[in-house]
Amino acid sequence: MVRSFAGALAVLALLLAAPLAAGQESKSVWGRTLDAVDSTTPFPVGTKEEQDQGWFSGSWDGVKQLWRDGTHDVYLSGYTWHLPYAYSTAERREENANTWGAGFGKTMTDERDNQRSLYAMVIEDSNFKVQYSAGYAWMARWRVVSDVRVGLGYTAALISRADYWHHVPFPAVLPLASIGNNTFGVFATFIPGSANILYFFGRVTFDAK
Repeated sequence: MVRSFAGALAVLALLLAAPLAAGQESKSVWGRTLDAVDSTTPFPVGTKEEQDQGWFSGSWDGVKQLWRDGTHDVYLSGYTWHLPYAYSTAERREENANTWGAGFGKTMTDERDNQRSLYAMVIEDSNFKVQYSAGYAWMARWRVVSDVRVGLGYTAALISRADYWHHVPFPAVLPLASIGNNTFGVFATFIPGSANILYFFGRVTFDAK
């Protein structure tokens, strides 16, 4: 149930924050959803010349543009809440909740105040082992008061852990939520399946515009 709710929130964010293209009103809900998802990828950031070469060329160029022109970010990890419905009290005592670590990334903010990010992080996981991750994130944001914004989106990442195939990287797509301003934000993601955890981390931006 929690997993379905998180997925529904991410799709809702895409539909609310993605711009409506000309003629899109005549498309089906499924077609509009696909267009909304596509608008959150790196493809729209790529140059027109690369976009004309196809989706992969446009997206790869978008990644390069994001890495070249994005702000400089430092990520600080973090805290992991092992959800009580999935872990006994004894099991929660044995898990590592203070998943310390750090990372680096680049972020680009578009004209709708939504953000695209590239990042890489190294943290201590729930089993007190080193975990590596690198990926892309998209976040729709809404101003709530002064400079403070709340956000909802997703991340697509490669993750490497000791307890999964001895650090062979595997892909993951996870929901993201945030609160903060352009300089500092606190992020949270829900990791379902065998993990069933909420993971919290921070991001500091040094050249926010």
